[in-house]
Amino acid sequence: MADTVSEMEWYRGYVPLFPYEFDPSDPKNNSKFRELPQFALQGGDFQFVLKNAIQCEPELGLSQIWVAEVRKKGGPEPESSSWGQVVLKLFQASLLRFPQPTWQDPFSEYSCPRQLACVEELVYNSLQDIQGWTIPYFYGKHRLTLPNGESTRVNVLEYIDGMTLAQLHDMYPTHMTTPLKPKLHHELLEKLKELYVPAMQGISEINARHIVLCDLEPENIMIAPEPSLNQVVFIDFGHAFINTPKEVVDSYRNSLKLATCIIGCCRRHRADVTKGAKRCLSADLQVPTSSPL
Repeated sequence: MADTVSEMEWYRGYVPLFPYEFDPSDPKNNSKFRELPQFALQGGDFQFVLKNAIQCEPELGLSQIWVAEVRKKGGPEPESSSWGQVVLKLFQASLLRFPQPTWQDPFSEYSCPRQLACVEELVYNSLQDIQGWTIPYFYGKHRLTLPNGESTRVNVLEYIDGMTLAQLHDMYPTHMTTPLKPKLHHELLEKLKELYVPAMQGISEINARHIVLCDLEPENIMIAPEPSLNQVVFIDFGHAFINTPKEVVDSYRNSLKLATCIIGCCRRHRADVTKGAKRCLSADLQVPTSSPL
């Protein structure tokens, strides 16, 4: 599939719906929400041209993830004119793993592409009012036909030209037992301080809407490129619970797991970051420093 698919067509426009008090052009919100791309504001018929793969090996996950250019279909501008980029998550049935029951999981079940795509759609719709801030903009669930005739479901998401939290940590040597050099320690400390507060605020917003993230990993946390925003963006909601009772949300302790993702690198960074966060976060968003990370 990776060698044959070069173009896909999007046959209906989709503009994300926002609560009535939010206007993308309202300057009061510029510090909070990322700007919508031109194609999302206008809507219409577009073509997607695949540019590069983020994940296309079936054994690595349940979906293929591609970056694609958006081009206007049938417009007056040249065919090569780009209206921005999006992320495509393809759930292709023929590439999903067959169940392989083991003694640990004797009732292994087949992952249905329709279910996988719908779970993410439900989560994004439930978090509609924080799209473009704590989570990516969601441009809808669609169906396309591959060159081999197979029908495939695809979720279309905002493209964020940043790095993941995992990539940030990989820029520095492992220092759980061996401390970093003072300059590197301070450099990473400042970056983690910038991320920690918006990350905790973001996961609180998600949990407040009765959503639990069950796959909260550094690879699923994006750092938006705008340095003035210090935005942390949560991605990949294939494993999530919706309409979750508060006591269940609390039992999953997403905030503690998130703290592990951000400052689990060493005790010094954990202590320094949580100490500084006490001045910025309310008590209910602070992770106890005595908790093992």
